Amino acid sequence: MSENLEQQKSSWYAMVTKPGFAYDVLALVRAAAAKSGVAVECFVPECRVVDGRGASSVAERRELAPVCLVKLNDSPDGLLNEMKKTSALRRFAGRKAEFLPLRSEDAAWIDENAAPEGHGRVFDMSEGHIENGSVTVTSGPLVGRENWIDKVSHRKKRARLHIDMFGSAMDVEMGLKLVGKKAHS
Repeated sequence: MSENLEQQKSSWYAMVTKPGFAYDVLALVRAAAAKSGVAVECFVPECRVVDGRGASSVAERRELAPVCLVKLNDSPDGLLNEMKKTSALRRFAGRKAEFLPLRSEDAAWIDENAAPEGHGRVFDMSEGHIENGSVTVTSGPLVGRENWIDKVSHRKKRARLHIDMFGSAMDVEMGLKLVGKKAHS
């Protein structure tokens, strides 16, 4: 079977975790995938943000949301059953630990914008400007997603977003560098 056909059959799923436990769930997914022989891509989505100002600014990776994303060629049921064999899953993901399918447009956004890096995927920083009080994103993963932006911190180079992507609505932060402010003309 060609790689393109196999990729077309793949589906993205999300497992929302308790805050601070996404990487623990990721370890459970990877262990269960190894035992069950399921071909899987899994990672905790991260984004690049800048800490510091001026010459001391350093780009670093941060967890985007308390979620583990999994791309499978099959149903996630076998993987979930393998994960449920450990009591840790409930501790890390709660009583309703489940894989929720992502909408096709959300999966496409992840595939297009989260670049493979190390053992996961990372969303790069976006750039944009403010004109007449509205944010316009000119490059990066937030292009065309300005409606997600609730608040921008120019000093911290971050945007607070309200997204409904991983099975539930959540507030997250992504890197957003404002390259200029345009005032009223």
